[in-house]
Amino acid sequence: MNYIEINIEGDFWDYLLKDNLIYLWGFNGIVSVYNWDHLVLDLTIKNENVSIYQLLQNKTSRSLNKLINNNLILNLTLYDIEPYMLKRFETPFNQLPISLGTYKDNFYAILDKGLFKVKKLESGSNNIERLWDSKLFDFNIKKDGRIAMSGGTEGLFEHYIYKQDTIRVSERHSTASYWNRKGIYSSSLRDESYLVILNDNELNDYKNDSKWKEIFEEEIFSHKVLNGGISWSSNKYLYRVFDNNKLEVVHFTEKEGELENKSKVIEFANWKGKLLSGGSASFGNVIECENALVVLHNNSFENIPGEIVTWKVIDNNPYYSNHLGIVFEDRISLRGYQL
Repeated sequence: MNYIEINIEGDFWDYLLKDNLIYLWGFNGIVSVYNWDHLVLDLTIKNENVSIYQLLQNKTSRSLNKLINNNLILNLTLYDIEPYMLKRFETPFNQLPISLGTYKDNFYAILDKGLFKVKKLESGSNNIERLWDSKLFDFNIKKDGRIAMSGGTEGLFEHYIYKQDTIRVSERHSTASYWNRKGIYSSSLRDESYLVILNDNELNDYKNDSKWKEIFEEEIFSHKVLNGGISWSSNKYLYRVFDNNKLEVVHFTEKEGELENKSKVIEFANWKGKLLSGGSASFGNVIECENALVVLHNNSFENIPGEIVTWKVIDNNPYYSNHLGIVFEDRISLRGYQL
């Protein structure tokens, strides 16, 4: 599976792609905003390669896109992208965000004091709204405007943007949360993980047992894990790490209220070390190991070396759903995969 990669040299905390702009967070709290669309278009023209624009803006089509036979890596400095800068400002939050996300016109961030929303990202913004005032470990925004929030010992929550309502889904421990086509999967590093199956498309009444149910990991996975562990979910698959370097993959379906699953195990080479985290994207699964970041696609492994600060995939925006963003200690890397 081939890709186009842009590397931007520098020290970065995090980044966001939104509306053809890229927001780069520095460790000093300064946010620099660049015109991503113009940058990618100029690189396309300079290199006489339309695949650059197609893959990095995910605007491919069967009639237009030709298969690229080789990966293309473009290395840039901050000086190179200076002409595309639109503005630079101090983060409107009083700290570096723990986690970032976007939905429609709004930006969302987990901070030490909860989940916050801001309409316009700029210095000294006075339109910051606190959506949740307790500690959160993770949040995940669905395309319909529902936010799954993991509150650790406080449990799992759902916030519906359009109704401005937050409800507790479960009191069970939750470290990370993922939307799939059946509901919310809650992963816990301390206790048992679980899948909450929802029976309608509106904000659910979790006090009504007829509208939802919990399925625990012992009903899903074949291999037992004590005291929680690393796991995640995609649209119709569930993943869990066991024995440090093994990954169980479960194809989950439910017919007439009965759980059906098919399981397989993928073993990682010992040199990669323990599996530390994972996530799913349109181009495959991304698994962070102690000694490599691995992209797993159709049982093939791509190993990405380097000292990684963080990484992310974007699953709620069709323009960037083929992207893998990696923040290294000395650069940020943005890859557009050919699907």
